[in-house]
Amino acid sequence: MFEAEKKIVYIGSDHLGHKLKNELKEYFDSIGFQFIDLGCFSKEDCKYDMIAREVSEKVYEKGGEGGVGGVGILLAGNGVDACEVANKNKGIKAVCAHDEAGGEKARVDGKNVLGMDPGKTGLETAKKIISKFLGI
Repeated sequence: MFEAEKKIVYIGSDHLGHKLKNELKEYFDSIGFQFIDLGCFSKEDCKYDMIAREVSEKVYEKGGEGGVGGVGILLAGNGVDACEVANKNKGIKAVCAHDEAGGEKARVDGKNVLGMDPGKTGLETAKKIISKFLGI
């Protein structure tokens, strides 16, 4: 699903997910994915809905209805609310995952945006969930 020239991850967070998002940058480099940070860019309060829309628009713009060519990751609040906002956008199939099985299920079901709860998901767990979601 993700050929070499199409390995792009659009990632966004609210202020609660800012730290985890920054910690994941090195991970994406190590697995050969381009990491495109769409905000928020500080620990200051920011709105998850604006970030979810931005990630969704980029995923759709890159891959159309199927989302092939780019996927999105949302690290905001409980993860669920950001996915609800994302799902309102054309061509987006977002789901929240809390463990590796959820990441795997998201991939198998053809989801193109993955949400996670940054307050309950540590760096190592996030890497495992993302690996399953990306199929690596």
